[in-house]
Amino acid sequence: SYGSKFAENIVQAISRDILAEAMLRLSAHGFQIVMHVHDEVVLEVPVGKSSVEEVCRIMSETPAWAKGLILNADGYECEFYKKE
Repeated sequence: SYGSKFAENIVQAISRDILAEAMLRLSAHGFQIVMHVHDEVVLEVPVGKSSVEEVCRIMSETPAWAKGLILNADGYECEFYKKE
């Protein structure tokens, strides 16, 4: 193998860990996760119960083991699953 492939694998592994922790936080806040695809989470939320901003805020929390890492999330809402 080669150096950049190792770096890519490390980044992808850390990204997966960050997503997994965000999913646990979303579940703890009562969100129903329908599925996740690569780097996104699909939630089924009753109309008026929450907002995209709240979900993004929860997902942007930095894990305790990654102090100093700046995270941000983006999202959208729709009536059915689609790629934006």
